[in-house]
Amino acid sequence: MSEILPGIRARRKAAGLSIETLAGTLGVTRQTIYNWESGARLPAADVLPEIARALGCSIDELYTAPSQSAAPTAPPPSQSAAPTAPPEGEPYKEDYKSQEDERP
Repeated sequence: MSEILPGIRARRKAAGLSIETLAGTLGVTRQTIYNWESGARLPAADVLPEIARALGCSIDELYTAPSQSAAPTAPPPSQSAAPTAPPEGEPYKEDYKSQEDERP
């Protein structure tokens, strides 16, 4: 069976917690944790907040494994790859420079 909640195993390991430790914190057996991590069984909906709290993440984060490389999806505004067009009717910054150079 595939992992339904890959974030449980990944975040448990990232937190340095053993299956035994997480099981003790949540008041469940080691087998229960193993079943959740392997996808054999799903935790009850009312247990998800407890799991997230124990692992220091949101419930949503339990459904996705943390990415190996957290590369930004877009460059910061100051490092934008392409200039954006000015609003309709306004000249580009380069046009301002040429206008400034032509002032008396």
